[in-house]
Amino acid sequence: MESTNNLPGSFVLEAAAVGAEVVASFTKIITSRKIQERQLENILATVSITTSLLTDLGTTINKYKNDVFIGDDVTRATCETCKADLEKLLVLSKEATEKGLWLREGTLGGKPVAAEVDPLFLFNVGLGGHKKSADFWTKLSATRYSLVALTDTVKYKIFKELNKQ
Repeated sequence: MESTNNLPGSFVLEAAAVGAEVVASFTKIITSRKIQERQLENILATVSITTSLLTDLGTTINKYKNDVFIGDDVTRATCETCKADLEKLLVLSKEATEKGLWLREGTLGGKPVAAEVDPLFLFNVGLGGHKKSADFWTKLSATRYSLVALTDTVKYKIFKELNKQ
């Protein structure tokens, strides 16, 4: 989805909006469970932090748009990766919350399921199996760290330019 707004931080804020939807969806999943699930809570924390970082980055870029130009080339690659990962999680979490596969009877892998199914298991299946799922969770965390570095770099550039003026 291309940015419909001409502000330089618009694409970053669009990625943050996807993250906010994932946070809401994951919160529904976690609060609907009767047991505490640390892995899902850790994923929620990573998505929440990523969303906050994206929001902060996009807002900062837009706030200083007249003082310092931060080109799309600086933010696009990292933010596209974040957005793609968040969109993938959004599809999986919405499907889990809308269909409630772990709450009622259904099918999993073509076989009937009449018992409660762990949401993390469903995410792992949706992401392509255990190995691909493990790689995805690792990539999600790594992208968050890249986003921290990007945000720090952008803020440094902005404040450096503002001090010259």
